[in-house]
Amino acid sequence: MAKPVMTGGVRQPGRDPVYKDIYGHAFMVAELLRLLLAQSSAGMALLAALDLSSLEREAEQSVSKRHRSGARDMVWRVKLSSPDGGEWLRLFLFLEFQSDVDFLMPLRVRTYFDDFQMELWRGKRFGANSRLQPALAIVVHAGQSKWRAAQRVAELVAPEPLDMGKGEAEPDISPGALFAGDGYLLLDSGQLTPDDGHEHNAAWLLAAFENPSPEHLAAWIAALRKRLAAPELKALQETILRWADWVVRQRIGLDMGVSDMAQVDALQAEGELEDYMEARRRAWMEEYREERRQERRDEVFRDSRLLLAGLATRRFGPQVGQRLAELETDVDDQARFEMVCRLILDSANGDELLRSLDAGG
Repeated sequence: MAKPVMTGGVRQPGRDPVYKDIYGHAFMVAELLRLLLAQSSAGMALLAALDLSSLEREAEQSVSKRHRSGARDMVWRVKLSSPDGGEWLRLFLFLEFQSDVDFLMPLRVRTYFDDFQMELWRGKRFGANSRLQPALAIVVHAGQSKWRAAQRVAELVAPEPLDMGKGEAEPDISPGALFAGDGYLLLDSGQLTPDDGHEHNAAWLLAAFENPSPEHLAAWIAALRKRLAAPELKALQETILRWADWVVRQRIGLDMGVSDMAQVDALQAEGELEDYMEARRRAWMEEYREERRQERRDEVFRDSRLLLAGLATRRFGPQVGQRLAELETDVDDQARFEMVCRLILDSANGDELLRSLDAGG
């Protein structure tokens, strides 16, 4: 159940800068890789070949400025064991943060890859035995709707290739596909469900807050704090909690009260944070129910006024009907409604009806 929220006048912190800050931590990039690569046997094999402790941010100037889109693009590199057991390779990671669906994303990814490789080889000679660096693109979609864009360039070309399978999950993880800029991995917040079973993963939790489930928020907050409990991750924990507090408030109107880290840190006993969050959720639910009750009362009041004004107009003309609507401000009361109905039916003319109403019935 989602509560309608009016966000006019509320300044959004800016999703792209926040996500760039969060995924500026090697820990979060490692979490993202663990989450996405665990979905298939090929992904698990790749994960085993990566040295996640070697994650290092790449200077963004390595990506051609002609095709970079502002603050959203990030590049990381990580060591990848070579198939022949020789020296470690460098796998470059392109991270793209999206609030809206970009249906040309496969083409953009391939352009990033081409420009990136050209920059790496600028001023150098590419020989017969030279090879491009493997790269892997990851799109993090934080929108409320599901991501519906293609994941490979071939899917954008007409006619569709005859061997293109319908409803395929993700492109194969192989040097001939994703590593060569043909497609991307996707974390789509619009497709996450509370029963995914990934609540231990900080990247999954960050995405889940974009489409919050009120009854699961307490457990998610506790899981996030546990996952980011290490002292060196304290700043990251605070950044994600502040963002989660803001985005949940905007999405469903629930103030989780976790933007105050002093308050969060004070709740250290077993289950204390969950109890605190559950109390806030129950208060929000009661407030929501009261607002819905008031909305229903307002609807009844509006419908009652329209009904009585229409009845008076039918008997005594539009001027009397308009005057009645101006006089009656509490016809949501059943007794008052019935009394005004009787007056309309029993009054000999409009003047008599209006006098009775002026006199309080």
